[in-house]
Amino acid sequence: MKYFAVVNELSCQQQAATVWEARDCVTKLLNLAKDVRPFLVNSIPAVHSKIFLASLVDNIPLTELMSSEAFDHNTKSAFLILLTSGPKVDSIYKLDKRCSTNGNDVTDTGVHGAAEAMLVPEAEGMILSFVGTTDYNSHVENVEVVYEVSGQTCNLVNLACPDDTNRCRRIYELNPKHRRDHYDENDVAGMDIDDETAQRVLDEGMPFGNRIFGIHNEVYYEFKSTRLNIFHGFRIQAYRVPKDIQAKLRSC
Repeated sequence: MKYFAVVNELSCQQQAATVWEARDCVTKLLNLAKDVRPFLVNSIPAVHSKIFLASLVDNIPLTELMSSEAFDHNTKSAFLILLTSGPKVDSIYKLDKRCSTNGNDVTDTGVHGAAEAMLVPEAEGMILSFVGTTDYNSHVENVEVVYEVSGQTCNLVNLACPDDTNRCRRIYELNPKHRRDHYDENDVAGMDIDDETAQRVLDEGMPFGNRIFGIHNEVYYEFKSTRLNIFHGFRIQAYRVPKDIQAKLRSC
């Protein structure tokens, strides 16, 4: 399953005591955004335009925070890319349906945008939150958005630190019947790469229906779900991979 992720500006709650603590919040979010990329519909998370005025410390907007001496050039550049390169949910969706989480109005926010994205059948909604808040910390695994008029609910995956990505990650598990030293398309296909490499190929793979296709050293692999988010895989011939999937895999 792929996710439509939105950086959660509502998790900017003046939680940092200093600009140095704010920098740490930003650094953790950048690491989270990097680790979650293989699971996203878009490689860069979306944002709501309100994020540019959100603040982690002393009512300083995030865009102004970048000029602080606490931020080195690389961190500043990476954060500005994150804020400006992804899609804007308030441009993609008409966020006028009143909705809330835990009784708090979240209409026309990034959280609202992530809920709207769940209307796309191929995607689940996800929010990436800054650390240090009560409402959106790592212990809050899901955030329920309730639409006021219809009563419809959407459960969003909430991630606040890199370790949280394990909750949405595809996990590779070797199936013993797929022998590592063997490939025969008329028999049980083999898996000829080690578990660590297979996990990386699965992470970077492209979904097609209920299958995941990946590539390593010009060789294609197919993964199928064993249970929940656990996958087993095996080597396949190129002709078995849809042409558009081949193109996407080779362009990554």
